Amino acid sequence: MFTQTYFIVSNPSCRASTKCFDIPTTDTIHRVNNRRSDNSSEEEAQEEVSTISAFGSKYFGWLAALLIVLAGSWYLLPIGYETLILWLAPQLGNYVRPAMVMINALLVNPLNNLTMLAVWAGAGLVGGMIAGTKKGAFVVGFVTWFSCVAIFGFSIWQMYQTGIDLGTLPPLPQGSSILDVLTIPLVQSAIQDLIPLAMGGADGSSIDPIDIITPFLVYLAVPIITVIVTGIVGATIRPKEEF
Repeated sequence: MFTQTYFIVSNPSCRASTKCFDIPTTDTIHRVNNRRSDNSSEEEAQEEVSTISAFGSKYFGWLAALLIVLAGSWYLLPIGYETLILWLAPQLGNYVRPAMVMINALLVNPLNNLTMLAVWAGAGLVGGMIAGTKKGAFVVGFVTWFSCVAIFGFSIWQMYQTGIDLGTLPPLPQGSSILDVLTIPLVQSAIQDLIPLAMGGADGSSIDPIDIITPFLVYLAVPIITVIVTGIVGATIRPKEEF
């Protein structure tokens, strides 16, 4: 249905006190309807372009951030992890390295693992700048972190499929020692956190499992908080242009 529009026209043949009304022709109605249809089509096209742009910004922001995290955690892996990989890979398979890389990336103590903290910060900054909005930066940061969790879970599943038998582990590779493992930032953090608990339990008091788990939950939260906060900063520095 449409509403008929009546136009007031000046007609010399009409009296001065009389208003003459002309009913619009069919051509006029078609022109008005076509104009409305064209405007509606333009709005729909703009909305479609905006939706595609928003999705593309988030996708490429996530891709860039994930590549930075994967490359940084892979090539900047501490020497202690390399020792563990050489030791465990013959028994557990090739997915030991991805699992160790993700452990190093996901469990970050900001006090003794500044390298991975900087990697996550850089990934968030780049991803946020590409996303261009604070909401997009949040999505990019969360999905990047969750992708690393998924990679770690997949690696553990693949090692489980090959069969885990720690009773048949080979000896440590030549030229390496258990001291190399102690240089891993996560191992150092675990020792620093567990020694006070062990000393507290020496007097006969029980150790609360929550006290053991809490530090690792904090380490797990550090990457996601870092990548989201720096992503929002990146989106503020370089906001996306509106179409």
